[in-house]
Amino acid sequence: MTLAHMSFLAVGVCVLAAVAASGDSPIIIETGAASPNAKVTSIAITGLSDAARDELTAKLRVHVGDILYPEGKYQIATAVQQFDERLSIEIVAAGDSLSIRIAAGGAPAHILTPPSTAAGGRRLTMGSGAQSHSILSKVQPVYPQSARQACIQGVETLHVLIGTDGTVKFVQAVSGHPLLTPAAVEAVRQWTFQPARVNGEALEVESNVEVPFTLPPGSTCPDAPGHGGHE
Repeated sequence: MTLAHMSFLAVGVCVLAAVAASGDSPIIIETGAASPNAKVTSIAITGLSDAARDELTAKLRVHVGDILYPEGKYQIATAVQQFDERLSIEIVAAGDSLSIRIAAGGAPAHILTPPSTAAGGRRLTMGSGAQSHSILSKVQPVYPQSARQACIQGVETLHVLIGTDGTVKFVQAVSGHPLLTPAAVEAVRQWTFQPARVNGEALEVESNVEVPFTLPPGSTCPDAPGHGGHE
C-alpha cells in the first residue's frame, strides 16, 4: 500500500467516524463516471453473516435494474446507518452501470481505496447533519406572502450538488410544501460550502439540506409562536 493510499484510508476512516458519532448517515464514496440513466447492475454486501446480509438487503429500497436517482443514494446511506453505522459504502460507476458495495469492518480494503486517475472523477454523498457543518454562507429564504396568509410553515428538504469550488450546482426538492419550495430553492442556490477534499483532491458532494420556515411570533395563525389562542 502506498503512502497516498494510507493517507486516503486515514482520512476516510476519520470522516466516517465523525459522521457516525453525529448520528447522521455515513458517507458514500463514488468513483467513475455514469450516464444520467445508469442502472444498478450489482449490489454486493460483504463482511456480514448471511442472515444480516439478507436483513440489510430487505431494508434497501434500491434493487438491481433500478436507475439510481439522488434520493436513492440518500436512502441507501440512511438505511445502512440505521442498520450499522460502521459499514462503508462505495458506488462504482461505469457508463450505464452502477455497482453498489457495502462492507463491514475487515472487508476488502478497496471500499476506501482511491481509483486510478483513469477511472474518472469521484463524488461524495453525505448526510445533511455532516454537511451542515461545512456551510460558509447561508442566505435566508424570503417567506412567501401566500404561505403566510395560508398559515403554512414547516421544513423544506432539498437535495443539492455542491461543486469542487463550494458553490451549489444543482438543487432538487425532496419534500415540503409547494408554496414554500420555490423560496427555499432560490435561497439554497446562493449558499456556499467549504469545498470537500480527500487526500488533497477536491470532490463534488451530494447531500440533503433542510430549510425551516416558521411563522413569525404574534402571527394570527393558530400554530404561530406566541399566538395566544385559536381563531
